[in-house]
Amino acid sequence: MEAVPVITQLSTSMEEIRKREVEKALSRLPHLKNGQRQILDAMTNAMIKKILHHPITKIKGSDDPKDLKELLRATRELFGLKE
Repeated sequence: MEAVPVITQLSTSMEEIRKREVEKALSRLPHLKNGQRQILDAMTNAMIKKILHHPITKIKGSDDPKDLKELLRATRELFGLKE
């Protein structure tokens, strides 16, 4: 399925951004305890999953090859993914 590489790239890209932003935030909050850091990490992970849920579900649920091609093109363009 041609959607798998796009979904994988999208998820990977968003996870990389999430990790960088969490690290930036944690560097500004050195007083946080380990448990608080874990809460921040879990919260941002949940946010990314929720944000990506609908686009990924829409891509996976596309039965029409023409629609799928357009969804994949739009996803690449909107999220700055490679061809």
